[in-house]
Amino acid sequence: MTLPRLRHNIAALGLVQLGNYLVPLLTLPYLTRVLGAEGFGRVVFVQGVIAFLILLVDFGFSWSTTRHIAAYRSDRQEVSRVFFATWIVQWVLVVLAAALMWALSIWVPAIEVDASLYMWGFGMVIGHALFPLWLLQGLEQMRSVAMIQLGSRVLSLPLLFVFVKQPEDVVMAVGFYSMVALLAGTLSIFTIVRMRVVDWCQPTLADLAAVFREGAGLFFSRISISLYTSLIPIAIGTWAGHAQLAYFNLADRLRMVVTSIIAPVLQALFPRMSLLYQSDPSSANRLAVKVAMGVCAVTLGGGALMWLLAGYIMQVFGGAGFQEAVPVLRWLAFVPCVVALSNLLGVQVMLPQGMNKPFSTILTMASVLSLLLMYPLIHSWQALGAAQLIFIVEVVVTVSMALYLRFVRTTNVLG
Repeated sequence: MTLPRLRHNIAALGLVQLGNYLVPLLTLPYLTRVLGAEGFGRVVFVQGVIAFLILLVDFGFSWSTTRHIAAYRSDRQEVSRVFFATWIVQWVLVVLAAALMWALSIWVPAIEVDASLYMWGFGMVIGHALFPLWLLQGLEQMRSVAMIQLGSRVLSLPLLFVFVKQPEDVVMAVGFYSMVALLAGTLSIFTIVRMRVVDWCQPTLADLAAVFREGAGLFFSRISISLYTSLIPIAIGTWAGHAQLAYFNLADRLRMVVTSIIAPVLQALFPRMSLLYQSDPSSANRLAVKVAMGVCAVTLGGGALMWLLAGYIMQVFGGAGFQEAVPVLRWLAFVPCVVALSNLLGVQVMLPQGMNKPFSTILTMASVLSLLLMYPLIHSWQALGAAQLIFIVEVVVTVSMALYLRFVRTTNVLG
């Protein structure tokens, strides 16, 4: 695969991130003012619970299957076999997620109160399963992904302004996010059929078991990540209230703007690194170093601007009622740089070389640290404590991966 092809995929993914973050940023000032901090916080809390169900349905396939398809992309039969086996397992997991959601709505009072919100929000889970991003990413067909995701967001945008006009329209706000996911998933199916990238292949039980096992190891890594990312909003909503969750979420979304700048590079890089570490490890290491220099320059610059302009940024996107989020944003400003480095060391270097066990061990260690610090920090300092927790844990993850690659595993990446 040529370097221009990689640049083309980065450009296409840049368009995806434009849709993923620019469109929500355009709606944030509207939602925060129409719903208020309490209503906006309820929407975020629902999204936090749904994120765990999406994690279950994804089951590590975004890493394991993407890596497999990238390595065997020239073998159409193998790609088809893995595609159908993975997709069938995912839909079984959707049924399991639906059963889990039903159980939570009965047994958990905080969810039972807003059961209708979660029913509307489950469309995000179905939309995720409909969209086999791991197939298109593994084949490096990112232009199609870009058009699907951007198109679904833009087409759905008018519905937000039509149906969400007052604080009581929280249900419709959640429904909007489900509509975006369902539309993207539906468009992806039509795209895959039109592109004819797979042939029908009935997988055997052995095929289903194989993709399940391959995803299972990385699934626990994703759980570990979620324990110090997705669990934090739920903890804030439970221990500090929906208003504090709204402050944190708005700051977190704004720091994701910086992350979105380099996300296309990292996402397009993964299938390339998976291929290079199989055929030319030296080139893979050189590429990793080159990318690291670039993403650090971008994220440090973006973080500095965000720290300096935090007050003004919050005034624009949240209004006068969100000034408590200013110090939260400052603590999160340099997290994108730390996360970019951990992604390069872990996802781009360790996983393509089959270092699944140490990768999972480091993330598990980070999860334990997060769980130990979560209650004291969030209970004492609320949204600000949550931001401090994320910064601490991400630094620990990055340093641990660097130390492993430098002193435990011989690699040219760190000398």
